[in-house]
Amino acid sequence: MCRVEELRQEGKVDLYTSRKSLDQLAVYPGPPFDYAQSLGRLPNFPVGSWDDQVDAWDTMAGNWDDACDNEMLQQKIHQLTNAGVNIRDRQIVVDSIRAGMHVLLTNDRGLRDPAPATRLKEVLGFEVMAPGAFLSAQLWTCRDCA
Repeated sequence: MCRVEELRQEGKVDLYTSRKSLDQLAVYPGPPFDYAQSLGRLPNFPVGSWDDQVDAWDTMAGNWDDACDNEMLQQKIHQLTNAGVNIRDRQIVVDSIRAGMHVLLTNDRGLRDPAPATRLKEVLGFEVMAPGAFLSAQLWTCRDCA
């Protein structure tokens, strides 16, 4: 992540965090949480039941009709990923897709292992990668080509 952060500081990639990620990281305060707080925020899209939300409704992006679409997307993500991927992790994928992100960087094996990552890319056209794989793939150079 240090190299990814260097790329961000050089203006070669944009990094964002979701409200759901911050909610998960808040359990373990320290440098990862502090770093995540320093990044821009993805819009917080409603997914799941009311009890699954991490913020008040007035902080949500979209409306209840969008929430139905988001729920269907979340269920599709559930089918495509490993069994241990929880609702909060699926919500992070929904936030990333709905916000127009190209790649989700994560160390969550249930999302980024080859089988689920391949299924997510084939079915949803969305990349999920570990930070090291992202650097190896040099996806960040695409921004320089435009």
